[in-house]
Parts: sequence; C-alpha cells; structure tokens
Amino acid sequence: MDGAHTEQPSPLIVRMLATNGWDGEAAGAWVLLSGGSVDRFPPLMTMLIQAPGAASVSAETELPILLPERRHGLAAEICCAVNRHLTGGALSITTIGRPAVTSKRMISEAEDIAVRQFTELVLWNRAVARSLFGVFIRVAEGVDAADILAEASCPPLSISPRAAAVLPLDDSPGEEHRRLAAAALRGSPGVTELEIDGLARLDALGTRKDAASYQLCAGPLVLHADGVAECYGCERPLEHNHLSGASGQCRPGRAFGIGHTCSRCGAGLA
Repeated sequence: MDGAHTEQPSPLIVRMLATNGWDGEAAGAWVLLSGGSVDRFPPLMTMLIQAPGAASVSAETELPILLPERRHGLAAEICCAVNRHLTGGALSITTIGRPAVTSKRMISEAEDIAVRQFTELVLWNRAVARSLFGVFIRVAEGVDAADILAEASCPPLSISPRAAAVLPLDDSPGEEHRRLAAAALRGSPGVTELEIDGLARLDALGTRKDAASYQLCAGPLVLHADGVAECYGCERPLEHNHLSGASGQCRPGRAFGIGHTCSRCGAGLA
C-alpha cells in the first residue's frame, strides 16, 4: 500500500475486520482483504468499498487468472451468459484481463446487522469467484463459448437480443422506499428526482408482490431519467419478481452500460 494514505477507513469496515479476525490494509473508505486471512483460499483479492456516509457497500473479488488479450472477446461472451443466471452480483473482466465478481448491498443502520452484512457479502463474493475458476481456465485455453457454457450448465447467449419490457411502476412508495432510493442514487452525476421516484416505486412493487409466488427475474433492469424502468431479462414483467438491486442507470459512466447512449434519455447526456 502507498504510505501516503492517511485517511481512516470506514468504522464499520474496521469493526468487521476485528470481529472476524481478518487482516486488511485500509485507506479511506476501502480495504483489501488477503486470501489466506479470510477463508483460507488464497490468492483471491477482494476490495471492499464504502463511501463516507453511504448506505451501501460494494465488493469486488478478482480471480487470479490473467487472460490474454485475444481471449477478452470470449471472456466477455461468457460473462454476459453467466450474468443472466447470477443473482446478487455481476461478472466482468478488468482492464488488464482478470475476471472479477462485483456486488453491491444496502447496509442496515444497526451496526451489528451491518457488520454481519459486510461479512456475508465478502464470503458470498469469494465463493462465487471460486466456483468460476474452471470456467475461466477453459476461456484461457480458447475453448468454444458454447462448450464452456455447456460444461458449466449455463445456457449459451441468444443470438437475438431481447427487447425491453416496461415495468408498470404504479405503486405508491412509502417514505422508507424513498429514503433508500435517494441514498442509492444521490451523488450520481445527473440523477433526476423522477429517477429516484422510479427506483422507490420499483421497490414498492417488489414489496407488494409475494416473492414466493413469482419467479425471480435477475434483470438487467434499466432505470431511466424520466422514472421509467425497463427489463431486458423477461418479456412479461408482471409475471416475475424484480429486485431493485438489479437495476442501473443508462447514462455513460453510471452503474449500467458504460458508454451506452439511451434513445429515451439521450437528449440529456451531453
């Protein structure tokens, strides 16, 4: 770590490390967890991030596999296919070619619960990353995508992109829904009040539905500046349960679709 860092890490991160007896080098709001000190499975590197005052925490776990550039296209195809079936996080390739599992969770205001949520997030991320070792070894070997996905019991990508289905966000969100939505989106560049309201209504819709009675759709969900939510994961959104954590904004540099320009919101992207 760079010795120039003088900021203190998040107090919750410090408490989580101490509670679990985990070692970590911290600077500011982020911490790197070494593999052996967390779950005796080195050398997975996990970065845990909590911005000051934020009600959410993000974790990114990199697999110790470095893919050659000629395999990046194949790796991207595998990531897209796996992400259709991965609930709670997303698989991607870093700029230098390492597979990484990234997930984000809302954190309780109660410290004891928050510490447990931090811990579960780290262990979940690392478990998913471990399960994907074999997949990316096959990617490095240049095995055909369909064969890799068949070996992993993951259906291959559809050759026809799915059209977006608009979710009917007619539910009236309560104050708690609005508070959580604002905490999740405030600080993002160009966020609109309609966008916050749309996320709150999406949460309200999920609360109203009995999750046990509906098949889960993992998204992706796209939340637009005008508050409209679209799902690219299913054709009949009223027949599925959607989690707001699968949603992202469509503007460049935001949580969903880096470099993507949306025809609905494009006028406000300049």
